[in-house]
This record gives sequence, C-alpha cells and structure tokens, in this order.
Amino acid sequence: MPALNFQKRFAPLVESGEKRQTIHGGADKMVNLSKKLDRVFSEYIRRRDCVQGTQFGHCITCGRLVPWKYADAGHYIKRQHKATRFDPQNVNLQCKSCNCFEQGANEKYKIAIDWKWGSGTAEKLEQRKRNRTDYRDWWYAEKIKEYQVKIKEMEDA
Repeated sequence: MPALNFQKRFAPLVESGEKRQTIHGGADKMVNLSKKLDRVFSEYIRRRDCVQGTQFGHCITCGRLVPWKYADAGHYIKRQHKATRFDPQNVNLQCKSCNCFEQGANEKYKIAIDWKWGSGTAEKLEQRKRNRTDYRDWWYAEKIKEYQVKIKEMEDA
C-alpha cells in the first residue's frame, strides 16, 4: 500500500521533470546550498582582499594586481577538505595564473599566509584539514546570510 501512495504522490512530478528536486530534496538541497555558499564566499574573499576603495586586489602568491571580478578565491588547503573549505584564512584572492596553471603555487602560498595571518597559520590549517566535519543545511544557510551581509557592507562603504 505505501508503494501505491508513493506512486500517486510522485508520478506527476516524475512526468513533469521535478522528480529529483522533490524526491531527493535533502541531498540536492545540501549540494545547492554548498554551491551557493561557494559563490557568495568567493565573492566575499575577492572583495575583502581588494585594495581599499578600489576594485583591484593583489594575488596572494605573486602580488599581481587583479580586478576582483577576474580573480579567483584560491584555497591553500584544497576545497575537498571541508574543515578548511570556508575558512577565511585559508582562502585568499589569487590570480588565475597562480591558482589554475601553477596549481595554487602552494609553497609561495604557505609563506604568504604566514605573513598575512601570522606565523604558524599555514601549519594550523594543515592540521585542521583532517578534522571531521558534517555541516547541515542550516549551517550553509547561516553562512550564506553572513557573507551576503558582509558583501553588502563592503558595497555600501
């Protein structure tokens, strides 16, 4: 009997193409929130690292002056490590050349992070990357709001 109720409830959604969004809403919602946070967090980092009063920032690894819209939010500890993925000390404005073609230029990045955030920061991030994290959708939603507010404050300044 439950299978019949399932079919009655979801058959129209399957036909209309909304099946994945509704039936698998939990996992898909988490992925969508993570992607949205990636976009908002990236914009925040790139704007944060601009020279005050301008739309340009210096690449953390090579120092090149880059418009924030054409820069990357480069991760010292790669994005696959959730514990440091959205850590503002781990992510900094980086030119596309360093981030993409030099695979992040990690040796230079390590030195730059310690210079920017204080000695030992890179080592602390490397230790934290092993921490187990299990972020929930409410956490992503809160972080999205937090960084949207910060972006708005930068735009208004």
